[in-house]
Amino acid sequence: FKDWEIWDATTVILVGLNGRETGKHQNLVTGLSLYDETVMVPLLVKPSRKPRDLAPSWKIDEPVSLVDVGSLVMGLIGAKNAPKSILSPLNLFEALNGKSLSEKERPIFSESDLPRWRDWGPRLVSLRLGPWLYMINPEPHLYNTFTDRLQLHDIYSKDYSAYMNVDKIWKSYQHYFLE
Repeated sequence: FKDWEIWDATTVILVGLNGRETGKHQNLVTGLSLYDETVMVPLLVKPSRKPRDLAPSWKIDEPVSLVDVGSLVMGLIGAKNAPKSILSPLNLFEALNGKSLSEKERPIFSESDLPRWRDWGPRLVSLRLGPWLYMINPEPHLYNTFTDRLQLHDIYSKDYSAYMNVDKIWKSYQHYFLE
């Protein structure tokens, strides 16, 4: 690209497909768990720029969702009417220009239909809300990812107030995920 002199006019977006099970959660098949190690994937954006522009950031080091990436792509191609979403997308353009993303906690959902497609069990759904990772099915699990980064200590039955907070958010969205 640099030899063709189009590098500065080209935007490159790289998104990882899925993470990799490390064996800490006893799942050997990708798609059978929604722990951070399998759902948190790299997002790298090389924005186009003019030679005189300040070098914008190439990374966004905060959790974002595909809704945010879709909004970024729609903005880059100049789409006037982006599809509506039940989740408000973050402005990743601001993050690429060095501004912090919203401090407000917002729900980020992950799901896997692999168990259902293979007749191994129900669809898996999880909700991340700030530090909380709430796995809804097949049985509920709750993790504080600030104090338990590997999600090894389920506090679902130990921290009732945290559970009530995330479950309230889950209940307002569950009809989008469950059949």
